[in-house]
Amino acid sequence: MSDPEKPLIYIETTIPSYFVGRQSQHITLLYHQFQTREWWEKHRHEFRTVVSPEVIVEISRGDPGMAAHRLAAVEGIEEILTNQSVFLRKAASCLPKQPPTSCTSLSPLLTPATSC
Repeated sequence: MSDPEKPLIYIETTIPSYFVGRQSQHITLLYHQFQTREWWEKHRHEFRTVVSPEVIVEISRGDPGMAAHRLAAVEGIEEILTNQSVFLRKAASCLPKQPPTSCTSLSPLLTPATSC
C-alpha cells in the first residue's frame, strides 16, 4: 500500500532500464546506471512511486529476458492514468546532473570486464 504522506514520484522508462540494464562500457551511461541503482536501493522507499501504462508497455519491449527484469523491477508499483503523470516529478530529476569525467570516481562500480 502506498503511503500518501510520502512525496509522489513518477518512474519513467529509463529508471527501470538503467536499474536492471547490463553494465555499460560508456562512462556516462555507467554513471547513470550507478546513480539509478543507488537511488533505487537507498532512497526509493522515501517516495510514493508510480508508473503509467505507457511505461509498462515501453519496458515490455526489446530483449525478452531484459524486459522481464524491467517488469519485475516495477512490480507492485502503483499504476496511474497517463493524464496524471503530466503533473508528477520524474525520478530522474532526483539524480545528480553531472556525470564524472573519469572512471576513478566510479571505481567501486567497475568489474574486471569494464574498461574506460
